[in-house]
Amino acid sequence: MKLFYWSIRPEGNLGMPNEQPRAQRKTIGEFEREIDELRGSARQLGSSLAALVRALSSFLGGSAVAIYLYDAEDDEFVLRGSTQNMHLNGEAQRFRACRSLPGLATAEHRTVSLFEAPGGKGGKLRAEEHVFPLETGAHALGAVTVTNIAAERLSPVRLDAARRGVLRFAEVLAKARSEEAAARRMSRLSAINEFGVILVSSLAPEEVPALATAMTSFIMGTEGCILRLRNEKTAETEVRDAHGLRDEASGLEILALEKLASEQVLSTGKALLVRDVAAHEAYRDWGARVKTFLCYPLAGGEGTITLFNKDPESPLAPARFSLEDQDVLLHLARYIEKAIGNAALFANSRKLAERDELTGLPDRANFQTRLLTEISRAKRFHLRIALVTCEVQPPPAREDAPGDQAAKQMMRRVAQVIRSAVRDYDTVARIADHTFGIILPQVQNGTGSPITRIQNAIDKEVDLQRRAGSAQALQVSFSHMTFPDDGVDGEQMLTRLEQQN
Repeated sequence: MKLFYWSIRPEGNLGMPNEQPRAQRKTIGEFEREIDELRGSARQLGSSLAALVRALSSFLGGSAVAIYLYDAEDDEFVLRGSTQNMHLNGEAQRFRACRSLPGLATAEHRTVSLFEAPGGKGGKLRAEEHVFPLETGAHALGAVTVTNIAAERLSPVRLDAARRGVLRFAEVLAKARSEEAAARRMSRLSAINEFGVILVSSLAPEEVPALATAMTSFIMGTEGCILRLRNEKTAETEVRDAHGLRDEASGLEILALEKLASEQVLSTGKALLVRDVAAHEAYRDWGARVKTFLCYPLAGGEGTITLFNKDPESPLAPARFSLEDQDVLLHLARYIEKAIGNAALFANSRKLAERDELTGLPDRANFQTRLLTEISRAKRFHLRIALVTCEVQPPPAREDAPGDQAAKQMMRRVAQVIRSAVRDYDTVARIADHTFGIILPQVQNGTGSPITRIQNAIDKEVDLQRRAGSAQALQVSFSHMTFPDDGVDGEQMLTRLEQQN
């Protein structure tokens, strides 16, 4: 029978022929005291696992010893210590418990032993394998394997002592895992609460995504995090922030994987966990960039949050994205959803506060702020912008319609006409009772074409209303200047234009 996890080390002794004499081996009493010292040691449990395999190997005549922790969520074993030289390349060796010797030992709560049948042609060495379940009661923690190649079999008495030592150490392991899980949970809850307060307090919509991805990636212990949100205008989802992309090439590939995963999550409304990307049919093309990822839906189908490349936080937490991780992400997602909602409400309130009540267009203060921004951008990138004012003189009031109401209706219609006559990224605002201001970024040669287009649109609307008997001809006058040709100070340019009307 081929034992797939055997590995012959290039140095040292696997049992014979250069094993130390029996008289030099530790006695059972010495071995038991060594196990007691490990159980009472204050050292980190990761180093205790390594010390355990060394102690077992020494006690069993230099046999090769390895310890595997059991991941119940994936039904897998993960190598966490070995006396052999195994190059893990940063990724723990994992294998399925099903149809493996450690799986048999833990499932049936017994030691599993294999012996090589006697060979012919003068062979002097024999191979044997023993697998001890690492457990407390019926709770499986892992398994310890002992591989011996020697002329003589290992002593049953020593094997039984080794088994008892493994079971005694299992009590420490179980307690340590429980304590570490509790400490990790408390630490995470504290971090989540602090993160939640900071995130919910941030009311700037442009800041929330970057803060959410960075903090989520940190708390979850992942290489990166991608936040995808629905665009209110297009109703499509788009990436708002991506944290942890290493370079452009890998970033493009990871974003392609995230898009495919988010489409599946949004269509089903269920989280998607792929612990081994290379082994997953739909995502194996990205196996070189991503080892594992978790894509989680935000409430109401408003987007997704995707975490990629999750490694165990400690030797005692072998699972990649455990149930605990998923529970933590659920709490983080609730904070992110609340923060996004709060920021959107604040932005909308701020926008409404800076809007003209009659027309719904930005007011003068908003217009001035946008003008400063556009001029600053034009200076930085050497662009031209046009500043246009449109003054509308209302017609005389008719006897059958109050003048104030007629003027208000006329200003609403003109506002709609001007807004529809310019580009989406142009700014239109009501800057005085009968005056509209227009900012036209990235113009080429003058502003004659926009002015003509706006005038024609207004004339067309007035003509339609006049035919319906609800409007008269309007007096409309335009003034315009171009930055930087006619000035470099936006406020001065606006004042001069208003004086010309």
